[in-house]
Amino acid sequence: MNSNLQEFLVALSEINAIEIEVVNTDKVRVFSTGVYKERIGEISDECLYEKVISEKRTILIESPKNNKECKVCFNNRCLKKIILATPLTYKEQILGAISIFSFSLSKRDEILEKITLYTDILKKISRQITDSFFIENYSELYHEIFLKMKKAVFILNENGQVIDYNRSANSYFSMFKELRGKKVIINFKEDNNYVLSIGNISLEVKAEIKSFENKRSFIIFKKSNKFVLKIILISY
Repeated sequence: MNSNLQEFLVALSEINAIEIEVVNTDKVRVFSTGVYKERIGEISDECLYEKVISEKRTILIESPKNNKECKVCFNNRCLKKIILATPLTYKEQILGAISIFSFSLSKRDEILEKITLYTDILKKISRQITDSFFIENYSELYHEIFLKMKKAVFILNENGQVIDYNRSANSYFSMFKELRGKKVIINFKEDNNYVLSIGNISLEVKAEIKSFENKRSFIIFKKSNKFVLKIILISY
């Protein structure tokens, strides 16, 4: 994550005596303060993120240990006294989630008393994170959120050539030693079926494609047992 943004989040955490955490869509921590800062890169066991990401909304859990939804993953052992999480979004595309939480009962009471303020702060942080990525192009946040995803990611320039990709994407075209500079051709067939081609290698996919007026695009695709992939084009 961008060092300036990290410093800002750490300062915000210390000033307000709260913990802040950011995860990608696979629930992998890309940033955290406090006790979880040594566990960045690991998958979070926080079940709330799944609901925040799937329902695309801000959610407050006032007492995680006693909440029926939280008992599934924490089994009454959760030490958090409160957690507030909101999705990271850009043009309706979910990038992950960010949360603030506390292990203090007194801080829990303060957050509840000022819940509108804390919710507003969290949403502003979310916007700042997404803005820092999409405005600055190749920020370190991009590497953290996208290139460490389990889902395959290609990033194309305005000519449809690969300018970056992650390991998952490389696994589909492992016959190429280097994918950067390769042109990706997407041909429509019928009934939302496409053919994704690089060189003389092609994969037939069932796709949902969202395109915008942009010069660069992300292609995020997910393989199924039948080699069905999902492709989403995102502008920045």
